[in-house]
Amino acid sequence: MTNINEIKQKELILLILTLEGGLFLIALLWGYLAKINPFNKIYFDYADIFWAIIGAVFILLINYVSINELSKLIPFFRNLKDAYNDIAYLAANVSLPGALVIALISGFAEEFFFRGILQQQFGIVIASVVFGLFHIGNAKTLYYGIYAVIIGFYLGWLFIFTGNLLVPIIVHVLNNFIALPYMRYYYHKYIEENQNV
Repeated sequence: MTNINEIKQKELILLILTLEGGLFLIALLWGYLAKINPFNKIYFDYADIFWAIIGAVFILLINYVSINELSKLIPFFRNLKDAYNDIAYLAANVSLPGALVIALISGFAEEFFFRGILQQQFGIVIASVVFGLFHIGNAKTLYYGIYAVIIGFYLGWLFIFTGNLLVPIIVHVLNNFIALPYMRYYYHKYIEENQNV
């Protein structure tokens, strides 16, 4: 049995392309008008790639502990887990290649806009808060949005620490690439458990 809210992978990719593509176009226009060029902050450096991988492992561990362990002890993380449950259906039909496409598009476009444009013009606080607001779909996902503010500060700090926009891009892409298959697994497990009750 499937949730009527489940969407096909191609529909999700089209939605992501539209949303993130629009965000990227806004970033390009904004950057042109404000004379900010995030491409100048993207470059390959082995040390920065190392920090990106460490940064991704750290954020994935934090995500796992927050959803699976802290949610048993702290009300905020319990609400975060509920919000996570409310969006897990989005990944119900996402394959591994689909997860990679979605992760690449969303990770690049969001970091280009939030860190590459907003943070450079207005600072880490405004960029992180707007990043959090961007991740609130409805009242149920409010805690997910609050958590995204914290993640936004982390990604913003990585950009400040390295000066390389490629670092938060890699962290964001890896986080999304791992999170989507986990959400798919988590969603199907949840459906299966509730069918057997």
